[in-house]
Amino acid sequence: MSHRSKRRLRGCENGWGGVPVGGDEMVPAMAQERRTQETIAIDAHAPATPFPHFWEEMFGSGRAILSLRESYRDDLTAVKGVTGFKYVRFHAILQ
Repeated sequence: MSHRSKRRLRGCENGWGGVPVGGDEMVPAMAQERRTQETIAIDAHAPATPFPHFWEEMFGSGRAILSLRESYRDDLTAVKGVTGFKYVRFHAILQ
């Protein structure tokens, strides 16, 4: 372990710890993967249930601000009439 790595380890005493992963690279201790064994039972004879494809019911749009335009809302109404989508996905909805 290099002098620089030792210094980094000492600097990690802020509650989250750290582990050297090679060279001078560090990974927070809480980011380390803890592997546990888990058993999953699958009943192949159980009745099937539908798996809804939400992406088939969604219309992808541009930025949310477009919805302020009347022409956009008119176009959206026309698309809904043809496709029957249930959801609209926007970009930059909080801007």
